[in-house]
Amino acid sequence: MISSFLATALLGAALSPPLAVPCPTTTLPVPLDRWRLEVFNNRSLTGSPVEARYDAVGSGGFAFDWGSGRGSECTGVDNFGIRFQRRIQLGQGGEYTFTATTDDGVRLLVDGRVVIDQWVDQSVRPIQGKMVLGAGEHDLRMEYYENGGLASAALRWGRTGDGGGACPTSPLAVPSDRWKLEVFNNRSLTGGTVEERYDAVGTGGFAFDWVSGRASACTGVDNFAVRFTRRIEIGAGGEYTFTPTTDDGVRLWVDGSLVIDAWVDQAATPRPGKVVLGAGAHDLRMEYYENAGLASAAIRWERTGGGGGGCPNAPLATPADRWKLEIFGNANLTEPSVEKRYEAAGPGGFDFDWGSQGPSVCAGADHFGIRFTRSFQIATSGVYRFTSRTDDGVRVWVDNRLVIDQWRDQSPTSHMGQIDLTAGAHGLRMDYYERQGGALASLKWEPVTTPGPGTGPGWDERLTTLGVFVKEAVVSPGTGYWKLVRARFESDGEVLPPPGGGSESRGTHYIYYRALDPNGTPIQGQRVFTAWPTSGPTNQVQHFTKGGGLDDYWGVFPMSGGWCPFYPQGGRGPFGAYVGDAPSDEVWGMGMPCNRHVSFRLTWQWTVR
Repeated sequence: MISSFLATALLGAALSPPLAVPCPTTTLPVPLDRWRLEVFNNRSLTGSPVEARYDAVGSGGFAFDWGSGRGSECTGVDNFGIRFQRRIQLGQGGEYTFTATTDDGVRLLVDGRVVIDQWVDQSVRPIQGKMVLGAGEHDLRMEYYENGGLASAALRWGRTGDGGGACPTSPLAVPSDRWKLEVFNNRSLTGGTVEERYDAVGTGGFAFDWVSGRASACTGVDNFAVRFTRRIEIGAGGEYTFTPTTDDGVRLWVDGSLVIDAWVDQAATPRPGKVVLGAGAHDLRMEYYENAGLASAAIRWERTGGGGGGCPNAPLATPADRWKLEIFGNANLTEPSVEKRYEAAGPGGFDFDWGSQGPSVCAGADHFGIRFTRSFQIATSGVYRFTSRTDDGVRVWVDNRLVIDQWRDQSPTSHMGQIDLTAGAHGLRMDYYERQGGALASLKWEPVTTPGPGTGPGWDERLTTLGVFVKEAVVSPGTGYWKLVRARFESDGEVLPPPGGGSESRGTHYIYYRALDPNGTPIQGQRVFTAWPTSGPTNQVQHFTKGGGLDDYWGVFPMSGGWCPFYPQGGRGPFGAYVGDAPSDEVWGMGMPCNRHVSFRLTWQWTVR
């Protein structure tokens, strides 16, 4: 038994905000299913990296757009460099075209041979290089530096020889000097794209008239869709009128706000929409579909007023089919608001990323606050988990009960809270403030299912007796996730002792973590979370795994606080654990039965379902 003093100290430590974690710098193996990033606090990529991590999981390239931010919390916003490395598998030999799009310099090496060399300051633009490659594995290394201003880095590739005409589908960065087109072979813009490319170079709109043809060689002449995105620069603030003309349906968002919604079959029809914008950069997104017959899509815009009407601020009713936003010109949400509007239509949450801009020309880019409110329906009674992600502070109430309370300055961070709800209508409110720098806010919710105990040879059956259970990750076939492959309980000799007796925990009361790559090798620097829901918000802390032998665990979390009545009387422990940065199986119900010194050892492995 731990002393009351130590138990109090450990409980206080567990419930305190997590301390800042230094950036891991230990060398990582070059993977086949994601990218290894080595980040340097200089443009020459010399000396030791300040961070080494995995990112951009998947079989293709990547597209990072840090805006005026940084590639790592351990560098400045300018004068940094990154080395991206991975191994790729090509199913077919031939000529391949690699396209790097960066701001600023870039070099690309394929199997050690230089394919692209543009080690110069430059605004974002695509640079291409070609190489003939055989089927099988190949090593990619892209080096990139950022000098000053905006920062972005992207890479994609496609087979362009021996049967070229294949459409490239690697991710592209959103440009400021042309349009990015994502082409879908359906009208709903669902599933994967069949082509991604840049088009319509220049500072303005575009006008495509495919007549009875198609937007891409990889779609049919009917039943296709295109998403157009780009960033534009406006010299003078005021009222702007955007006019898309399409055959058939169209939607237009400006800075994430829906301005035009004409998602219907129609002959080529202009659909003007107005919005007040401040001077500076703004993001445009236009979605378009073609049903049958002729196909065309165009957009233009012009300044049509000084914006003298300001932002609408009349009282609005709280809706059930979208969100009401009340925007304040201060971080305390002190009345009066400067704008009220509806946004994010639909039955679920929202996901806003304003970058370095603000949500309203009447609030500014920093030191503002937003209150999001709506009512929503749930069909089934049970426990629901709410997850917010914000930069900076956030509070969430469900039916006036505080579920998340993280009212502090912070980089983009996710927080969770759980609450028991009955079927029917419920009220939801989220307060958010932005201090300075990047601005984003999102909220989602889901039922907390209990699929039952773990199974398989790696599962210690004593965990089932204790009430520990696994919530499996929900992923589609072909998607990577962190699969729980081993879960072990360590008894203190009294709580469910091993058949041979004795103490397995040897006086410890920890949760230990280990992460394995697809080959079963321990990974160093993988982020793992421990969480514990209370009567209000859910708390969580992060840890980092280490490499080494198969018996090495890291990310040790010291459990504290009692869990009574313990397992013979029912009930579950308060702690859960899961791997960060990708879908993960979650383990819940761990704890210290009435302060007994027991421990848990968990192992996940990166797996493709």
